[in-house]
Amino acid sequence: MAQNLIFEIGTEEIPSAALYKATEQLKTLAVKALDEAGLSHGTVETCSSPRRMILSVKELAESTQAIETKAKGPAAKIAFDAEGKPTKAAAGFARGKGIEPEQLVVEADENGVDYVYALVSKPAVPATELLGGILQGLVKGLSWPRSQRWGSLHDTFSRPVRWLLALLGEQVVPVEFAGLTAGRTTYGHRFLAPEPVEVACADEFFGKFEQMRVMPSAEQRAASIREQIKAVEEQTGLVADTPQG
Repeated sequence: MAQNLIFEIGTEEIPSAALYKATEQLKTLAVKALDEAGLSHGTVETCSSPRRMILSVKELAESTQAIETKAKGPAAKIAFDAEGKPTKAAAGFARGKGIEPEQLVVEADENGVDYVYALVSKPAVPATELLGGILQGLVKGLSWPRSQRWGSLHDTFSRPVRWLLALLGEQVVPVEFAGLTAGRTTYGHRFLAPEPVEVACADEFFGKFEQMRVMPSAEQRAASIREQIKAVEEQTGLVADTPQG
């Protein structure tokens, strides 16, 4: 059954220009990584506030698809000698497919010529076994104008990373980075709601932000600011010179 995924990187305050670019980059990297891993998914979105970057993936598959492939190799007369033993051609073909020469099968093609084939089965892999490495790779794969190290660790990021949250449905994905392991704890506004907040499942994550006094989206924050400016304009009769960028 597909489940929703939430991944949050909690940090010290990141400069806005670098943060916006990295937030877009996180989405691009995530789509590529999930597709390359063979994990089907729905909508992928990212958002951020000065102290967090958030990746949201809808309907992430619980596992990759099991795959069975049939690869055509050399002609049977080349693959086996007069005694029926595999030749170097057969051995090399089998090795390239990750099987033993004895596992090759012989079948006639549409012209009636016998060829050897490699039947390779790739079992399904649970998403939980892949996501730790995928999400860690996303953190490490982000590029910044300037990065820094902190403490005695060698991992780098734009600003020190203070917490990681990663939930696939109700299950914690134990992503590791910079001495931290992801859990289900997030944090609100540094001054207005500094206490830790526990998140039971991915679906309730965004519902926590009102109590945390945080707007997790740049668009949401911009809209709120413009509404407040408009209210002041209406009260005073003045017009604010507001940049549109």
